[in-house]
Amino acid sequence: GFFSDNLSNSTVANNTIYHNSEYGIYPRTGSGITIENNHIEDNNIGLTCSLNCHEILIQKNEIHDNKEAGLVLSRNVSDSIARYNNVSNSDIGIAASESHANDISQNVISDNRFGLQLKGGSFNNMIKNNTVANADDCGIFVIDDVENNTIIHNSLYHSAKNGICLSQGSES
Repeated sequence: GFFSDNLSNSTVANNTIYHNSEYGIYPRTGSGITIENNHIEDNNIGLTCSLNCHEILIQKNEIHDNKEAGLVLSRNVSDSIARYNNVSNSDIGIAASESHANDISQNVISDNRFGLQLKGGSFNNMIKNNTVANADDCGIFVIDDVENNTIIHNSLYHSAKNGICLSQGSES
């Protein structure tokens, strides 16, 4: 759909992005990017920011029916905000992997296998005021040496197995 490398101080807004074999929106190695009011569906991964993205604002997006994940912060994404997004019908709704100091808040995450996932040494992330509903497995899944994250004031309901799952070696 949309790919950028080393982009800064830009906005991606008001687009409909669908039916791509890999990514809907994929900024890599950028900063100061705003991604808002997009409709992202039927991709492998709906929206991912990866490899040294900093100060990214992801808000008010409709992200649904993506195969692997709806929204992913991966490989040293920091000081970024993901808020007011509606994310549904993927294997993982929202994931943070190897990322730190991000604010994931006030999202509605529904009908995914895992609602929200922290993994791969992610630390100092704030996970708050999200609504996670109808997860096929865990509402919030914390795995792979994750520590010093704050998970507060989330509403989790109708998870098929558990609301919050912590794997061995993870501390939040």
